[in-house]
Amino acid sequence: MKESKRREEWHPCDMPMMVALSGITETPGKVTPIPIGSLNPSLQRMEGLTQVYASGYVIPQADVPSPLISHGEFVMIRQEGYTEKGYCYGFARCGEKRFFNGPYKYFEGHHSQPSGAVDIYTLFGNIPPAGTK
Repeated sequence: MKESKRREEWHPCDMPMMVALSGITETPGKVTPIPIGSLNPSLQRMEGLTQVYASGYVIPQADVPSPLISHGEFVMIRQEGYTEKGYCYGFARCGEKRFFNGPYKYFEGHHSQPSGAVDIYTLFGNIPPAGTK
């Protein structure tokens, strides 16, 4: 399987996305659905997008460029024909602002069948460590 490389670029979240992701950090370690309409418009345009889930880290991570602090991940799921595909993104904070990074898609569980159950937890934890290029 092809490996994901850590992306360097971080994109600012607009206000609805910032609010949705900030709420996730209040219950770290739990996977929570978030409304597609709360995503930045550029993300909402993903073809076939059906679901979005997010989870905050129990302990914020410092594995992102300073002054960002990584606070969690969100996964966007889209349907393409008879296949569902998961895309993992990281989100981070700098002061009162939120940023996102991704997508990451080279992981076991990226492809699944819409009729089959997917362990949602296999979609998280797939962001490559800092320094992998």
